[in-house]
Amino acid sequence: MTVVADSTPLIHLSRISDLTLLRKLFGGILIPEAVQREVVIEGRSLPGARQVSEAIGDWIEVVRVSDPVAISSLIAERNLDRGEAEAIVLTQSRRADFLLMDERRAVACARSLGLEVFRTLAIYDYAKRLGVIQKIRPKIDSLRRLGFWLSEKDYEDVLRTFAGDES
Repeated sequence: MTVVADSTPLIHLSRISDLTLLRKLFGGILIPEAVQREVVIEGRSLPGARQVSEAIGDWIEVVRVSDPVAISSLIAERNLDRGEAEAIVLTQSRRADFLLMDERRAVACARSLGLEVFRTLAIYDYAKRLGVIQKIRPKIDSLRRLGFWLSEKDYEDVLRTFAGDES
């Protein structure tokens, strides 16, 4: 299975010590150089940067994306940042099974291109369905405590949709 990640799922999962969940679910993941730069270099003082840095070369592989025209087009025409654009182009070029991404505009763009996108909360749903985790609510609650924005209505909707009858 080939999986590409943008920066936000890496950051969110790292902040609540769940980055290795990606390894359990997917074996390994690919990230473009722009995502590495954003998370590990520019974000080196932010929570999660150290965990991502330590996983690079082990089960996270950094890949150079070599289609400057496609990247520039996504940045200019779809108003994406470089990491999002590179993640989408890498997903396409590697024919990846999943793209891990959270930003609404970037997710909409990726889906319009026919890519299968997992947002952070969907990663937890997938983990629960595979029996890797038992409950989603504590994960969502931890994310929210650390600044993951989710309206109360969306929170209830997510719990109803993903968590089912967990309490």
